[in-house]
Amino acid sequence: MDRIFSIVKHTALHLGEAILGLFISYFIFCSFENRLLWIEKILQKPYCDFILKHGAIITVFLVISLAILHCGSGQILKNNRIRQIYANICRLIFDKDLSKFSTPTDLIRVTLFKANKKCILNPIGRYQDKEPKNDCKSSFTPGKGAVGIAYETKTVVQQGIEPFNEDIPLEYYKESERVFNLKENKAKDLNIKSCSFICIPLRFYREDRPWGILAIDSK
Repeated sequence: MDRIFSIVKHTALHLGEAILGLFISYFIFCSFENRLLWIEKILQKPYCDFILKHGAIITVFLVISLAILHCGSGQILKNNRIRQIYANICRLIFDKDLSKFSTPTDLIRVTLFKANKKCILNPIGRYQDKEPKNDCKSSFTPGKGAVGIAYETKTVVQQGIEPFNEDIPLEYYKESERVFNLKENKAKDLNIKSCSFICIPLRFYREDRPWGILAIDSK
């Protein structure tokens, strides 16, 4: 599904570039002809005169829009490729070390979090062995959640809590706050209510602050 969405998004971006390119070519051609081909049969003369009078401004605006769209689509493609590389790293870790622990009822996920300049840990790659394969959108701050605790303490966090029970969800939220310092509203927003965590800080050589966290969790 993610692959289909990515193809549709890329197609839409390229289609937008093509349409803007056609409009630019059209206005340049019309400026030489001093008339609006085809459109003059649809629009009233005052509107056509206004467009012709400001044709240069309109063309410049379209060129700038095309440049912005082109840069944006290039950046999106670059970011998607990078995210795919990180997702492949997560899958490699799962296939090599975790696949033997997978059972029909368990969901095991491998997620890579990267710390930004404000020390917010954002997900940049994920692999999980079962559906639903939702995009990872949950971010963590230092000291919050197993991921945040591993980042703040710079140590491996290996901790489990009681599994989530739909009949008594408050018990899970209370234990998440007690063990992982995770507020109830944050715990509710999690796509998967995991109960077992291993979070490993990743650091560059001689760097004090972790680059990010490799998190393995399961239900």
